Amino acid sequence: MFIQYLLKAFTEAWSQIWDIPAPRFKVEDEKLDTAVLNRVTMFVFPLLGLLTGAVLMALGGILASIPGRRVEILLFSLLAAVFTEVLSGGRGLSYLSGFLELLTQRNGVRRSLLEAPSDINSERGPAGLAFMFIALLLRTACFGIILSSGGTYWLMVVFALSYTLQLQLGTIESLTTGKPFVKGESATIMVVWTFSAILILCMGGSVIAALVALAISGAAAFGAHKLFEHYFKGISAAAISGIAYTLEIILLLIGAGVLEQ
Repeated sequence: MFIQYLLKAFTEAWSQIWDIPAPRFKVEDEKLDTAVLNRVTMFVFPLLGLLTGAVLMALGGILASIPGRRVEILLFSLLAAVFTEVLSGGRGLSYLSGFLELLTQRNGVRRSLLEAPSDINSERGPAGLAFMFIALLLRTACFGIILSSGGTYWLMVVFALSYTLQLQLGTIESLTTGKPFVKGESATIMVVWTFSAILILCMGGSVIAALVALAISGAAAFGAHKLFEHYFKGISAAAISGIAYTLEIILLLIGAGVLEQ
């Protein structure tokens, strides 16, 4: 029966985080307890983050067979950047660049947070395109530095924390539907964060860097949760993706800086 819960939870979490269609498993939904399923789904979020990082690690291993270290790093950087954008449908990149563009137009923080677009094909001005290019460049460069430093394990840390943040923000009511994106008990969130902390500390590498990443992620998650839930009275899927995308850039920069030393 646990496998049934796990398969269903995997599909539910997948559909919340990734833009590509989730696989369909044969699950007897009527036999599943909703409360248990919600709890299992919440724990799947950081596991999907580990899976994302593991896929990127495998990609790095495959590219290691290509002659020429520079070619390997360049290909990995580009493919990793494209892969992560395809997974999310570019929502995070679109929201972040749109938010920064609206700020430069003096729209105010509140309006910028609420009106930033999630569609990567949305029309934007020179400032928005520039911010988009800079964000992509930063991510691409960080992927390359992390691979060249032999620390691709850090990618599992980055995405496990990013997906845990998305889980927490997903428990806030949607601004459009009035319902949370992720159903579950708020008390379980702290348990999931503890679970994520244990996972990333088991990755090896710098314990201090992992703790710093955890502290930043937790502060971002709880700060954004309080802002959107109590001040804006809800959140959008675009905002969740944009905040997670910004966190990923920060964590990638930390990893690139630590591993390069």
